[in-house]
Amino acid sequence: MNKIITAILLGFTINSTAQTAQDHFRDGLAKHKNKDYKSAIKEYSKAIKMIPNYRDALYNKANCELELKEYELATADFTKVIEADPKYGKAYFSRGYVTFTIGDHEGALPDLDEAIKLDFRIPNALTLRGQIRGELKNFDGACADFKKAKAIGDPNAEELMGEVCDK
Repeated sequence: MNKIITAILLGFTINSTAQTAQDHFRDGLAKHKNKDYKSAIKEYSKAIKMIPNYRDALYNKANCELELKEYELATADFTKVIEADPKYGKAYFSRGYVTFTIGDHEGALPDLDEAIKLDFRIPNALTLRGQIRGELKNFDGACADFKKAKAIGDPNAEELMGEVCDK
C-alpha cells in the first residue's frame, strides 16, 4: 500500500513540476522582450517540440531568428507558420520581408500580395510593396499602395507618395 501511495505522490510531483508548452512560450516571450533572442529561441523550440504546429511559438521563433539575421532559419520557420495557418497574413508579410531583406525584392511580392489579400492593415505591408513596385517602375501600383497605406495611418506613406505618385 505504501508503494502505491508513494508512486501516486511521486507521479503527482513529477507532473506538477513539468513545464507545459504554454510555460515555455511565456518564458520565450519574456526573453524575447528582453532581446535575449537565443534564449527565447530555445524556449520557443521547447514549446514547438511539445506542440509541433504551435503557430505563435513558431512565429515568434522566426522573428528572433530574423533579429539575429539568421535568414534561412527565419524563412523556414515562417514557412512552417504558413503551413500551420495558411490564413495568417503576418507570416506571409514576415517571410516577404526576409526575402526583401536578402535582396530579392521582386521575389518578396507574392508573399506581400498574399499578406495584403488576407489583411491589408498589416503594418508596413502596403508601404513595402509600394516601394518594390516603385523600384520596378510600376508607379501606378506603387502610388495606389501608398495611398491605401496613408489612409490606414502609415506615417511614411505620404513622403513616399511624393516620390512616386508625381511620375
